[in-house]
Amino acid sequence: MIISINLSVFVSIHRALVYCRWLSDYGESNRKKMFAKLFGHLLFPLKHLLVYRIKSKIRKDLWSQGIGRHSEQDLYGIAERDLLAVSDILGEKKFLFGEKPCLADAGLFAFIAASAWDCPGSPFDILLKSKAKNLDTHARRIKELYYPDWDKIISRKSISDWNTGLLSRIN
Repeated sequence: MIISINLSVFVSIHRALVYCRWLSDYGESNRKKMFAKLFGHLLFPLKHLLVYRIKSKIRKDLWSQGIGRHSEQDLYGIAERDLLAVSDILGEKKFLFGEKPCLADAGLFAFIAASAWDCPGSPFDILLKSKAKNLDTHARRIKELYYPDWDKIISRKSISDWNTGLLSRIN
């Protein structure tokens, strides 16, 4: 059971999140901000070429994995189906398989933090606020248990901090 949940969360749902962030209209404004911070210092043709190559690579990877062959609506439908299945398994329990968190709980937490909390208004955020509220509650429970300083850590880190750290490792 744990393996099937991990496969569901880490495969179809993750790939739908990648699509949402990198290729969908929803992610466009976030991508522009991120690319400006990461590549804004590059010359005009180089930064646009780099962005094109990144998006092209992601599109090609999603196509080869099969999920990129679906329409956007079907892709989100597959992700919704899988998330609702995990929501049904969780039900009213504290964690997916009882009173103690397991690997599947960690994977679910990571997905919710990356999709709903980091991308407010995304199709995933809307789903968690409407049909799968127990998944959001579950993630908040994990956050309080393991990351009580989450908000403090998140507020300190920005893309420019990450970019500076990355560049310092390269040089």
